[in-house]
Amino acid sequence: MKSIFNKLIFFLLPLLYLSLCAESQSLDKRDAISKIFSKYHEFEGFEGAVLVAEKGEVIYKNAFGLANREWNIPNQVDSRFDIASISKQFTAMLVMQLYEEGKIHPDSSISAYYPEYRSDIGEQVTIHHLLTHRSGIPNYTSIPYVWSDSLVNRYSKEQLVQKFCSGDLEFMPGTKYSYNNTGYFLLSVILEKVSGLPFNHLLQEKILIPANMTASGVDERGQLIDKRAYGYIRELETYENARPMHMGNLQGAGNMYATVEDLYLWDRALYTHKLLSKKGIRQMMTPYSDPGDSWIPPYRNSYGYGMGVASIPIGNNKETKLVFHSGHISGYSSFIARFPDDEHLVVMLSNTGNVSTARMNEIAQEVKNVLYGLPYEASKRSLRTSLLKVAREQSVREAILKYYELIESFPYEYNDTEDDLRLVGQDLLASDMRSAAVEFFKLNAKVNPGWRTYNTLGDVYYYEKKYEDASYFYKKSIQVNPKKTDKEINAFNASQRALSSLSQ
Repeated sequence: MKSIFNKLIFFLLPLLYLSLCAESQSLDKRDAISKIFSKYHEFEGFEGAVLVAEKGEVIYKNAFGLANREWNIPNQVDSRFDIASISKQFTAMLVMQLYEEGKIHPDSSISAYYPEYRSDIGEQVTIHHLLTHRSGIPNYTSIPYVWSDSLVNRYSKEQLVQKFCSGDLEFMPGTKYSYNNTGYFLLSVILEKVSGLPFNHLLQEKILIPANMTASGVDERGQLIDKRAYGYIRELETYENARPMHMGNLQGAGNMYATVEDLYLWDRALYTHKLLSKKGIRQMMTPYSDPGDSWIPPYRNSYGYGMGVASIPIGNNKETKLVFHSGHISGYSSFIARFPDDEHLVVMLSNTGNVSTARMNEIAQEVKNVLYGLPYEASKRSLRTSLLKVAREQSVREAILKYYELIESFPYEYNDTEDDLRLVGQDLLASDMRSAAVEFFKLNAKVNPGWRTYNTLGDVYYYEKKYEDASYFYKKSIQVNPKKTDKEINAFNASQRALSSLSQ
């Protein structure tokens, strides 16, 4: 009996040890991910909800900031946010579902399903072109002032198509990638015509109910939505309410709301046959644009059906697939990053509309590094925001004193300040605080001496018509530029001759 017990211990102890090690590693990852998002909130003002899954299991979810600033109501992990262009994944899924039912085909033209659309373009542009942003139809949300003017009006779908979605082609269909909300609005109209159902009913019936996404739906800003996170615009330390708009104008392209937990259910459904065959899902995640048409940095990426697709490094000369999408609309920013090779997921939803989606991608990559056991970096204190606040509310002198105070207090967080100081100078120029901007460009050249800071200061003095000062810093720039070429030197000499003639 004792012998059997000893044998059991012999076999069970290694398993217990491995289990404890795995749990310890999981806790370490949670702590690291928590640090990344806590710093993102503290130093960069992120407000919203986040969720991270590893190998299909949720290992971290949290919420930051306020869902309603007027009533001081905090965000929760089940708060409902507008997800903007992440909605395109769902529109693409509906198209593929009807394709597998034999009701629509990606290679068929717009005119085959929507004969009312102008035929000269409708016969050339296919469903595939619309899905992949290669239609050549003008993007209606790029029309000047359309966000602050036209999209607040309540149009019928026919009016919106006629007024904004029927322009002449900008390029021949299929020859070029150009991100395009028009294509996805047209897809939503086509889906309604093919199915005979309103878009929101089709979405509920074919995706949200089967995936058990009970906290998601089609938004209308005047609609009462339980646990809604209200949208805000942040400027330094102040907030204002997001501007109103008629969300129906963004149908199919960006009019959904969801929670991070529902987007986790969406992710899980994509690993099953619940919504679409595996072949259909592979088709959605196939890149159709050239990698040179990169959409969101830092990695070269392509576009599938409602999804960005990239291959990203995970150490030891290995890569993994990233399937992602961002979303941005007045009052909201969003990002979803899926790593289907290992079933990892990162979701970020924010109710602060000027949160950068490119920055969200960078944060997602840091979380990815944690999941794959790679070095990661958490956010640093926002030097740019701190200095701008002091410069605007007090004086440039106090802002420069603040710079030295922060550098002395947090030396490890500010080991490279060149970009921050340059951006502070640019922000002050944009605010018509020219003399303050010059002082920051001078500070940058002093504390970060190099050809870039010298060249920027030369540009500033040139536009101030202080040609001798401009010439001095242009010369310093070319002297220290480590990559100067004959072309650069010739251009510099030409600029010197121009400066000389202007100053006479």
